[in-house]
Amino acid sequence: MKNLSFSFLVKPFSCFCSQFKIEKKLKMVGKIAFVVLCISITVPEVSAQQWSGSSNTNSQIGREGDVSIGTTLGGAKLRIDADNANGIIMERNTLEYDDTQARIGISKNNGAPGLRMDVSADNGSNFVKGIFIQENGFVGIGTTTPLAKLAVDGKIECEEIEVKNVGADYVFEEGYNLLELDKVEDFINLNKHLPGIAPASETEKGVELGAFSEKLLQKIEELTLYMIDLKRENDLLKERVLVLSTKIGD
Repeated sequence: MKNLSFSFLVKPFSCFCSQFKIEKKLKMVGKIAFVVLCISITVPEVSAQQWSGSSNTNSQIGREGDVSIGTTLGGAKLRIDADNANGIIMERNTLEYDDTQARIGISKNNGAPGLRMDVSADNGSNFVKGIFIQENGFVGIGTTTPLAKLAVDGKIECEEIEVKNVGADYVFEEGYNLLELDKVEDFINLNKHLPGIAPASETEKGVELGAFSEKLLQKIEELTLYMIDLKRENDLLKERVLVLSTKIGD
């Protein structure tokens, strides 16, 4: 009887074992040959995933370490690498919430990339443009291409707006060139708008709130000066009328 044996290695299954070994033995009994295969598998020690909680879908689960989705990089409690704007989608598919979905992701729309947050009322078929924060710090509401620190495509309703560095007290300084009323009248008849104020064809395109408020304040202060002058002239006329009335009475 002869025993012939040899062995070879097969590429391991990456997720199950580190080594898969087959040992083949040929055993002769008289003129009869027997083939014996011996298979051994080496399974590496698998560490616990450190998740806690019940397998019930309604129960909470937790993990003390970092969690990465779509990437093996860590560095944060939750890190997500998505290949589109749908990094995170939250939904409430009930009649009460009208199949509302909300998504948070990173995208780029004809400008700098940034973080976007949108809402859909038709189960994700169409998302309404929500808030977009570009990498340069510009914020867009209703637009993904903000060109200022805050750009809003639509109506804004608020209780108060504070604009700083607005003033026109230079009108009351000595030497200020206050146009005479007859010259103001001539300018209005010719141009159909106040001197120093842009015409409606320009302001209807939009105005800078701070600069435009200063221009309006300037005109109010000029109007105040005109009223003071008119009162002074009116007082002089009253004095003359009183003098004339006295002479006539005598």
